[in-house]
Amino acid sequence: MKRRIKRLNKILLTVAGTLAVQTAGDSEIRTLKFEIQEIQNELICSDMARGLNNNNPLNIRHNGDVFQGEIKPGTDRAFKQFCDSAHGYRAAFVTLGTYLGRGWNTVDRIISRWAPPSENDTGGYISAVEKWSGVKRDEVLTARSGKKYVKIVAAMARVENGRPAVMADVEAGFALQSKITKTGDD
Repeated sequence: MKRRIKRLNKILLTVAGTLAVQTAGDSEIRTLKFEIQEIQNELICSDMARGLNNNNPLNIRHNGDVFQGEIKPGTDRAFKQFCDSAHGYRAAFVTLGTYLGRGWNTVDRIISRWAPPSENDTGGYISAVEKWSGVKRDEVLTARSGKKYVKIVAAMARVENGRPAVMADVEAGFALQSKITKTGDD
């Protein structure tokens, strides 16, 4: 994808140069440059992971839940969209708080539910989250394991989007919810 974007960018710049030479008016050249810049920005945004474009860094699918900050109706047919990434992270923490109440309280159990083998490389996902979060796959989490949940969610976002999470956004999402706290065993 990145190679395609670089190639398209090069083509756009070549076209812009050719048209600028053939066009006499300065305003026409400025307009052309602005239009090319808009196309370049669209190409850059299209290279962003879907979860980041949707402000839904953990790629929560449409379901019966309605979350604070959710955009309804959204334009993505499969995944929820949020007003900002903090609310996308908030939805993830709320969901993981619900998981906790159902006994899905380890990295292994959380990821096995979040990213089932029918759709994902669940084992690889678990290994990556364990590595990037520093939380062992079989460590039992509680509602007071907030610091660990923040690390887990950041690692999950990295798996989902192919790039490290912005920790300020993860922390902002954590602060918007109350199911999990940081007062415990971290």
